[in-house]
Amino acid sequence: EGCNNCCSFCAIPVIRGNLRSRSEAEIILEIKNLIARGIFEINLVGQDLAAFGRDGIPVGKSNHPSYFEGKSPLASLLEKISTIQGDFWIRLLYIHPDHFPLDILPILKSDSRILPYFDIPFQSGDDNVIKLMNRKGSAKSYVKMIQKIREELPDCVIRTTFLTGFPGETESAHKNTCDFLKQIQSDWSGCFDYSR
Repeated sequence: EGCNNCCSFCAIPVIRGNLRSRSEAEIILEIKNLIARGIFEINLVGQDLAAFGRDGIPVGKSNHPSYFEGKSPLASLLEKISTIQGDFWIRLLYIHPDHFPLDILPILKSDSRILPYFDIPFQSGDDNVIKLMNRKGSAKSYVKMIQKIREELPDCVIRTTFLTGFPGETESAHKNTCDFLKQIQSDWSGCFDYSR
């Protein structure tokens, strides 16, 4: 619940507050209970699943790509989910592109029950707009990330969203976003108008 990213277009940190992660044990127990009730598909949902387990970490440090010493908390959680017996699917919803934990890819590769479905809200493919949005990545780093995901999981599905009309977005910036979309070849892309 909540979010520490503070993207300049988003009110979620104001509405829902800072990131608050549930414990691994609580999540595992809920999954086991759902499976016992016959539930087949379970969605892990957060404003940013990549932030799972990073509560209390200063935003500047948590946004840094090399923040994790060793395994990311999300990878640790997925490894524990992989030990659960049963016939079920796990779907991951919403992973912020600035700190996508690439260490989850081998886990998805080894357990087909964790779907290679990635919902990554890029919002823009123009470096200046990305910066104005208070994001840390770049179009180039995002393309490289998608290439790595597809290299590891060729059958993956990439879903994303874009925000148009962001203050400061020019025709050239819009074109860069269109070019970015062609480069990443997402399977599904949503587009929303900026609104104050």
